Amino acid sequence: MKAKLLFGILGIVIVATAGVSLFYYLNNHEFTIAWESPFIQEQESWLQQEKTKDMITVGIEAGPMARECFNKSYLIEAADYIIEGTIEKVEMKRDTEAGIYSYVYMSIEDYVKGKPLPANKLQINVSVRAPYNFTPYEGKKVKIYLKKCSEEDIRIFCGDYGIEEIKNQQSISHYEPVTEVEYPGSPINVTLPTIPPNQSLMPLPYHPFDRFPEPGAKDVPLDTYISVSFPRPPSILKLEIEPDVKIGHVKKELILYSGKYTFYPAKPLQSGTNYTITITAGQREPPGPGFAPTLTTSWQFTTISKQDENP
Repeated sequence: MKAKLLFGILGIVIVATAGVSLFYYLNNHEFTIAWESPFIQEQESWLQQEKTKDMITVGIEAGPMARECFNKSYLIEAADYIIEGTIEKVEMKRDTEAGIYSYVYMSIEDYVKGKPLPANKLQINVSVRAPYNFTPYEGKKVKIYLKKCSEEDIRIFCGDYGIEEIKNQQSISHYEPVTEVEYPGSPINVTLPTIPPNQSLMPLPYHPFDRFPEPGAKDVPLDTYISVSFPRPPSILKLEIEPDVKIGHVKKELILYSGKYTFYPAKPLQSGTNYTITITAGQREPPGPGFAPTLTTSWQFTTISKQDENP
């Protein structure tokens, strides 16, 4: 037997189970008091426990898939988040009224792309309009590709192409790509291919993503690092920074198909300074007729000032 009292003011939920169990669950909209019978089915008990934890709800895209979805490079470049984790439970609970086919619960273990979400678990609501079967993934490690359509709408896109099982974790470990990298203070000097000034060429078919610090970022800590990722590792990459910053070392990672490059300054940056980052990357030979061999990307960020750092 359950009774609920909604006040809509405070964000505290008090739940008493047969007079012996009491816990608080934060919610920005409701203050709820509920009494639960101790005779709860095991399946519903698991879901109730998960409600007390930090969890974000996401959906899965329904409808016909774009032709690009069959291209892994497109998934990597178009995704706002690429997350690895374990499917802990698949709850086949068809709810026609709510439009839900099943609930899938996933623990987050690593981010291949995107800033970490404010949660360590995901609840994937599978729509009756896209009744994908997640049961084969239960208890297994997977990788999912997510798009952020709005602040309240994050979803797996490209249907079931947006989820894949990680069958052998070692086979996709973060190996080091074979990329020749030049940066301020490095012993390597990269010779970039020359392009005739009167020749009009198409840019490379892949672009950098996950730039950090983000373009236009303010109040960046002085001990920050600089990183950039590509859907495919380039064979050559050159980093330039203005004002000049000496880089202590670079970390090169091969994450599935993409290449990530993280540069660590040898000493803290100057406070209250606007920095311009220029990355030139590409192949020594063009990827195809009419394509440029390299692509140059620039962005800026500003470090925190001393007065802001020590209020």
